[in-house]
Amino acid sequence: MAGFVPREHVLDLGRRYPELLAAAHLHWEEREHALTKRLVDLAYASVRRRLVRVLLDLAEEHGVREVAKMRIDLPLSLGDLAEMIGASRQATCEELRMLRAEGLIEVAWPKIFVADVEHLRQLS
Repeated sequence: MAGFVPREHVLDLGRRYPELLAAAHLHWEEREHALTKRLVDLAYASVRRRLVRVLLDLAEEHGVREVAKMRIDLPLSLGDLAEMIGASRQATCEELRMLRAEGLIEVAWPKIFVADVEHLRQLS
């Protein structure tokens, strides 16, 4: 649900709580940076690199530590990942298979586990 707040209410809020507007501004800058990075990846990065970056982002935002690996705590499908990286399901599946063969990730649909975060960071 979306709504609009009158301009004068936002200005009043900013005068009363300037730290709130500063935090909101910082949040939008971070989101803009992430979106720009994702668009550049879509235009220039390989399927592998895009997949690695998305897996790292998901692990950072939704990761839960389990012994020696990080579980991405979201139910994901192959189609979800393919859409997130702008690739076909086949290409995404092949890259996942290679990352699994290298021991960097584990997949037990709908869960994905990042087994070696540092090595994945080197690939990104």
